[in-house]
Amino acid sequence: MHVIRAEERDFQPIGFGGIDKAVLWRGGEQVAFELFRLPKGSVYPEHGHAFFEALLILEGAIEMDGVTYRAGDFLFTTPGEVHAVTMLEDTLAFFGFGQAA
Repeated sequence: MHVIRAEERDFQPIGFGGIDKAVLWRGGEQVAFELFRLPKGSVYPEHGHAFFEALLILEGAIEMDGVTYRAGDFLFTTPGEVHAVTMLEDTLAFFGFGQAA
């Protein structure tokens, strides 16, 4: 079992937009689970993924491709899809990335 308690999260800046992430678990190149803090007004520019991306918004709201998503919404992006994200509120989101078995 792998456990990271809330007080043990190690948020690090990703290098732009004031966005921070804490890696919760990483399984080599195949899969990762991360928690992102995304400040209001920040933009994650257009990008795609070689593998899947799953996103659960825990707090806040984002806009992706003209649609607003809020706390409790779940998004699953298949490999090759391209999108950009704008944070409408301070947002906390749980991400899973990886390659399906």
